[in-house]
Amino acid sequence: MRFPRFFPRLRGRRAPFVLMLFALMLVCLAVSAHAENIYVGRQNGEVVWSMDRDTGELRIYADERSGAPTWQGLAPNVRTIYVAPGVTMLPDNSFLGCFAVREIFLPDSLRSIGAYAFADCAALSTISLPGDLSVIGSYAFRGCTLLQSLTFRGRSEQWESLRAAAAQALGNEALVSLTPTYTLPVCTLTVHFVDAESGKALSDSVRYTATQGSPCTILCPAVEFYSSDRAQVSVDALTRDQTVTVLYRRTHAKLTVHYVDDKGTPLQDPRVLTVALGAQLTLQPPAITGYLPLEEQPLTLQPLKQDENAYTFVYRRIELVLTVRCVDEQSRELCDPIVIRDIPYGGAFYIALPVFEGYTTPHASLEGDGVTQSAEHTVVYQRHMLDVTLHFVDERGLPLASDETRSVAYGTALSLKAPSIEGYAPVEQTTLLPSVTEAQELSIVYRPARFLLTVRHESADGTLLDQTNQTLSYGQSFRCQALSISGYRVRQDSLDSAVGTMPAEPLSVTLVYDRTSPVPSFSGSDSPSLPALLWVGV
Repeated sequence: MRFPRFFPRLRGRRAPFVLMLFALMLVCLAVSAHAENIYVGRQNGEVVWSMDRDTGELRIYADERSGAPTWQGLAPNVRTIYVAPGVTMLPDNSFLGCFAVREIFLPDSLRSIGAYAFADCAALSTISLPGDLSVIGSYAFRGCTLLQSLTFRGRSEQWESLRAAAAQALGNEALVSLTPTYTLPVCTLTVHFVDAESGKALSDSVRYTATQGSPCTILCPAVEFYSSDRAQVSVDALTRDQTVTVLYRRTHAKLTVHYVDDKGTPLQDPRVLTVALGAQLTLQPPAITGYLPLEEQPLTLQPLKQDENAYTFVYRRIELVLTVRCVDEQSRELCDPIVIRDIPYGGAFYIALPVFEGYTTPHASLEGDGVTQSAEHTVVYQRHMLDVTLHFVDERGLPLASDETRSVAYGTALSLKAPSIEGYAPVEQTTLLPSVTEAQELSIVYRPARFLLTVRHESADGTLLDQTNQTLSYGQSFRCQALSISGYRVRQDSLDSAVGTMPAEPLSVTLVYDRTSPVPSFSGSDSPSLPALLWVGV
């Protein structure tokens, strides 16, 4: 055998020893390499869990009480979970996110599983729960979508209690929806409920299955017209399949009371009464809205002798009356009242309201349904209002003021007094419309008013030389001319200002004259007469 250079002197007897030493060294290296893939968790110096990364096996040796599980970072690599005997609780989030775990071994000592303990263990398809487990936290099995098989290592009543607690904690539908397989044998208690005389079954039989040794209680159902010989069937410890028959005996008869109208139509659900056999019964017809019984007196039935009995109360429908009065705004009736009879209780009605010339009403008809009592309705009609438009014009038809519109009730008389318009007088002071039956337009004609124009002829010193009066129409143009007065000459400026239009009031105009010669002296009747005023009107 030829050794490599780094073993130049390994010859003879030393060679086997050296080879064994070399092989031992290789084994130690392999063991050391495997030890690097074993993770452990300690608590107070003691190992509480270990994890073999090569096999994916997580072992829990003691209760974890330090808060969040310290193995949580290894969750994606876990494929098998083994919880050792003696462990009593799994904390919250114990195996959250162990997506690849397929097997879980839980000890009989386990009492509590925390919230989200097995959440998102999506590959888990089967689990076996210990019989003394009492607490399952919220969402402990959320996301266990492949969980299909459940084994329970306890009695059925323990499982029912545990399932109720798990369902109340929320989020454990994947677990509580499963029907467990029990490791203890099961027994069945069957109870029949029969007529003691005929042996006829009076109610469906009840079959109760529970694990061996479990207590069970079945309540006996109430059967109409019968009484049973016991209220319940109880077994302290169910050790074998058993069958129990509960006997019932008839004590009462049945009376069905129907309520119909005179056409046989049911008015309300029948009433079923339980009556002692051989007893006498008095029935009072109940009040039914909208109906009256044909027989209002109480009914006395003879003693009942058969199991099934029936009686029918017949009712007639109440007929109602509706009265409609049509009046104006002064409550004066416009026609005879409208009366509708024989409206069935709860029925409907429709009335087309009459039309009266010159009147309006908010509704063209009256209608309703669900009538429950006779009634009287009053419909108030309003007078139709018509527009009378007034025009204020002169004799040529030209407008003198803005038009005015008055609203007048149909058929009423209208007396119009002409309003005052400055400078004008109405041709007629009052216009009378004896009855307004349509909208119309009316013109009130005015003519210009006449006013007094006074022209004074005065000297420069204010002496009145002459005065003339003339009545002119409003708006009429005028121009005053001077008089020929001996010894005087009219001033041109006053003559130019004596031109204008007649206002809507009396007007006085003054012409001023200057003296042109000394004032002659006159005596007696020798005074010269003054010429008349010359006036031009347009």
